[in-house]
Amino acid sequence: MMMSPATSSTGTRSGRGAPGGFATYAAIRQLGRQGVAALIDRCCRHAVALVGGIGQLPGAQVLWPAQLNQGLVRFLDPNPTASDEHHDRFTNAVLQELLADGEAFFMGTTWRGCRAMRVSVLNWQTAETDVARAIAAVSRCLVRLQTGRQ
Repeated sequence: MMMSPATSSTGTRSGRGAPGGFATYAAIRQLGRQGVAALIDRCCRHAVALVGGIGQLPGAQVLWPAQLNQGLVRFLDPNPTASDEHHDRFTNAVLQELLADGEAFFMGTTWRGCRAMRVSVLNWQTAETDVARAIAAVSRCLVRLQTGRQ
């Protein structure tokens, strides 16, 4: 993601003004109250489906079920004697594999001392087919790493 000078140090938009406010106003004006509510509900539903679907994959562990539009998933190293540190490394490896695969984009985070994949749905264009494609991509990458196939 490209960051403007206003966002580069904090990761947030520090300036206020017409551009952001106008976009929000235009969206509300175009969609109306029910349209905005439907958009939010849809993103939240997709987040629940993504976290739940990924969490059902062998070797995946839901750390935080989707709340609103975000949840957290961790990937467990298949070695039966693996430690938390091994699980953290394996989670990072899955994230790297997903980035290289290019089908879905997820970022990593550390939550309560554990590495995790942040699942976040923000785009108004996200559809059920996108959710299914993302789950399939995670599954594909996870299997590649679990079996040692590249």
